[in-house]
Amino acid sequence: MKYKFLSISTLLILAITLLYIASGAKLISCTPKPKEEKEVLTLKAKIPMPKVSGRLDHIAYDAANQRAYVAALGNNTVEVIDVGKEKHLFSLKGSSEPQGIAYIPAYKRLAVANGGSGLVNFYDCTTNEGIASVDLVQDADDMVLDTSNNMIYVGYGIGGIAMIDAKTMTKQPLSINTDGHPEAFCFDFVRYKVYVNVPSANEIQIGDLMSSNTKLKLKNKNAQSNYPMAIDVKDSRIFVGYRSPAKLEVIETIKGYVVSSIPISDDADDLFYDEQDSLLFASCGAGFIDVIKWKGANEYVRINQITTAKGARTCLYLPQQRELLLAVPKNGKDDAALWVYSIN
Repeated sequence: MKYKFLSISTLLILAITLLYIASGAKLISCTPKPKEEKEVLTLKAKIPMPKVSGRLDHIAYDAANQRAYVAALGNNTVEVIDVGKEKHLFSLKGSSEPQGIAYIPAYKRLAVANGGSGLVNFYDCTTNEGIASVDLVQDADDMVLDTSNNMIYVGYGIGGIAMIDAKTMTKQPLSINTDGHPEAFCFDFVRYKVYVNVPSANEIQIGDLMSSNTKLKLKNKNAQSNYPMAIDVKDSRIFVGYRSPAKLEVIETIKGYVVSSIPISDDADDLFYDEQDSLLFASCGAGFIDVIKWKGANEYVRINQITTAKGARTCLYLPQQRELLLAVPKNGKDDAALWVYSIN
């Protein structure tokens, strides 16, 4: 009888406990909720760009003069801003849907890729006058400058990356062919590789810089619309931002497998990796800057989702200045602006 009595009591206690939990009553927990990490970006300035309307695209920076150049795609201008003095200086006119943009310190020149005309226009930044153009025929887009040899790489047309000598301002015979219009692309000059987002082909292409061969391809498996990209050459990683669904994939470049997948905000268009603090910054048109931190091994965690403004989808990370520039389009009565963040 003693054994039976204890068994019934135990069952009764368990039943009461289950009813207590089901009723929604709060029990004392030994596991505290994880605390949100402190925001790593501090907004230090909003620099208005008056009379600038429409979509804003990429940003270039002249560190010596603290000048930012914003490709105002919807306004057909390039906006010139003194970041140090927090002042909009003037507009460079004559562009046709400017997209990619690069400042060339060695020659104090600016290169602007135009989606509308297909031209890459060069400007002398001491006189702010146009000095040359290279015709890529169609949809000149994203642009990367290799400062080691002053070669400019420009994605264009239905499938190519052109090489332009920044000194002579002439297109080189060699080009990199892709299966569709290239969006973001990143270089590993240690291994002579280029990684190219080709969303129209639903893939990432890997090119050999010695031969311009792009036969290696990584097909997108769990997402589509791969637009922004960043690279960690030291640890053999590329970071790819997808829009459908909105997420970031971390891909090991030696064997080509996904090591981590992290949800991010919608409409990401720029992505930068901060090697110093192992941080990723994704500017998203939904109105956020997402900050992802590498915690070690294959663990990447979104630690911040910083509210910005609708349509603010392009940014530029300045590692030496420890700053991030964000292009914010005009919204109602609010002027277009360049927002300047310091990295804490």
